[in-house]
Amino acid sequence: MIEGLFDKEWADEQQKILDELEAGLPDVLPPICSRDTPGDGFSGKPMAEPSAFCYCSSRDSEGDMTDGNFPTMSGEGDMACTYSTMPTETISITMAPTETEITSCRLETR
Repeated sequence: MIEGLFDKEWADEQQKILDELEAGLPDVLPPICSRDTPGDGFSGKPMAEPSAFCYCSSRDSEGDMTDGNFPTMSGEGDMACTYSTMPTETISITMAPTETEITSCRLETR
Protein backbone atom coordinates (compact mmCIF):
# COMPACT_ATOMS: atom_id res chain seq x y z
CA MET A 1 0.00 0.00 0.00
CA ILE A 2 1.28 3.43 -0.89
CA GLU A 3 -0.37 6.32 0.87
CA GLY A 4 -3.50 4.25 1.41
CA LEU A 5 -3.79 3.18 -2.24
CA PHE A 6 -3.68 -0.41 -3.45
CA ASP A 7 -0.35 -1.10 -5.19
CA LYS A 8 -1.31 -3.66 -7.86
CA GLU A 9 2.24 -4.02 -9.18
CA TRP A 10 3.56 -4.95 -5.71
CA ALA A 11 0.61 -7.28 -5.06
CA ASP A 12 1.26 -9.05 -8.39
CA GLU A 13 4.95 -9.45 -7.47
CA GLN A 14 4.01 -10.94 -4.08
CA GLN A 15 1.61 -13.38 -5.74
CA LYS A 16 4.32 -14.42 -8.21
CA ILE A 17 6.67 -15.19 -5.32
CA LEU A 18 3.97 -17.18 -3.49
CA ASP A 19 3.15 -19.16 -6.64
CA GLU A 20 6.84 -20.05 -7.12
CA LEU A 21 7.13 -21.17 -3.51
CA GLU A 22 3.99 -23.28 -3.74
CA ALA A 23 5.15 -24.91 -7.00
CA GLY A 24 8.35 -26.01 -5.25
CA LEU A 25 6.58 -27.79 -2.39
CA PRO A 26 6.53 -31.59 -2.39
CA ASP A 27 3.17 -33.37 -2.67
CA VAL A 28 3.55 -34.57 0.91
CA LEU A 29 5.66 -32.81 3.52
CA PRO A 30 8.09 -34.94 5.54
CA PRO A 31 6.59 -35.89 8.90
CA ILE A 32 7.40 -34.25 12.18
CA CYS A 33 7.86 -37.04 14.71
CA SER A 34 8.68 -37.14 18.40
CA ARG A 35 9.08 -39.94 20.90
CA ASP A 36 6.29 -40.13 23.44
CA THR A 37 5.82 -42.15 26.61
CA PRO A 38 3.18 -42.03 29.33
CA GLY A 39 5.94 -42.87 31.83
CA ASP A 40 5.88 -45.25 34.76
CA GLY A 41 3.15 -45.63 37.33
CA PHE A 42 3.47 -45.59 41.12
CA SER A 43 4.43 -49.26 40.98
CA GLY A 44 7.42 -48.46 38.74
CA LYS A 45 5.90 -50.36 35.83
CA PRO A 46 5.11 -48.66 32.48
CA MET A 47 1.69 -47.01 32.35
CA ALA A 48 1.13 -48.14 28.73
CA GLU A 49 2.00 -50.82 26.24
CA PRO A 50 4.11 -50.14 24.31
CA SER A 51 5.92 -48.03 26.88
CA ALA A 52 7.31 -45.70 24.16
CA PHE A 53 6.07 -44.83 20.69
CA CYS A 54 6.40 -42.18 17.98
CA TYR A 55 3.77 -39.53 17.40
CA CYS A 56 4.04 -38.21 13.81
CA SER A 57 2.11 -35.59 11.85
CA SER A 58 2.29 -34.29 8.29
CA ARG A 59 0.29 -32.32 5.72
CA ASP A 60 -0.30 -33.19 2.10
CA SER A 61 -0.21 -30.71 -0.79
CA GLU A 62 -3.90 -29.90 -0.20
CA GLY A 63 -3.15 -28.95 3.40
CA ASP A 64 -4.93 -31.95 4.92
CA MET A 65 -3.38 -33.11 8.19
CA THR A 66 -2.56 -36.72 8.91
CA ASP A 67 -1.19 -37.94 12.23
CA GLY A 68 -0.96 -40.97 14.48
CA ASN A 69 1.04 -43.18 16.80
CA PHE A 70 3.70 -45.37 15.23
CA PRO A 71 6.32 -47.86 16.45
CA THR A 72 9.72 -46.59 17.50
CA MET A 73 12.75 -47.28 15.33
CA SER A 74 16.25 -48.08 16.57
CA GLY A 75 17.94 -45.29 18.49
CA GLU A 76 17.46 -43.35 21.70
CA GLY A 77 15.11 -40.44 22.43
CA ASP A 78 13.79 -38.63 19.37
CA MET A 79 16.35 -40.52 17.24
CA ALA A 80 13.97 -43.49 17.65
CA CYS A 81 11.47 -41.53 15.55
CA THR A 82 13.44 -40.43 12.49
CA TYR A 83 10.87 -41.32 9.84
CA SER A 84 11.69 -39.70 6.47
CA THR A 85 8.21 -40.40 5.11
CA MET A 86 4.91 -40.64 6.92
CA PRO A 87 4.47 -44.19 8.27
CA THR A 88 1.34 -45.98 7.11
CA GLU A 89 0.67 -48.52 9.86
CA THR A 90 -0.46 -47.02 13.17
CA ILE A 91 -0.24 -48.79 16.51
CA SER A 92 -2.67 -48.85 19.41
CA ILE A 93 -1.59 -47.69 22.84
CA THR A 94 -3.05 -49.71 25.70
CA MET A 95 -3.09 -47.84 28.99
CA ALA A 96 -2.61 -49.81 32.22
CA PRO A 97 -5.50 -49.68 34.68
CA THR A 98 -5.35 -46.78 37.13
CA GLU A 99 -4.42 -47.88 40.62
CA THR A 100 -7.19 -46.65 42.89
CA GLU A 101 -6.91 -48.86 45.99
CA ILE A 102 -4.68 -48.19 48.96
CA THR A 103 -2.52 -51.27 49.38
CA SER A 104 -0.71 -50.28 52.55
CA CYS A 105 -0.64 -47.54 55.12
CA ARG A 106 1.88 -46.79 57.83
CA LEU A 107 1.31 -44.42 60.70
CA GLU A 108 4.21 -43.07 62.70
CA THR A 109 4.00 -41.58 66.17
CA ARG A 110 6.65 -39.66 68.02
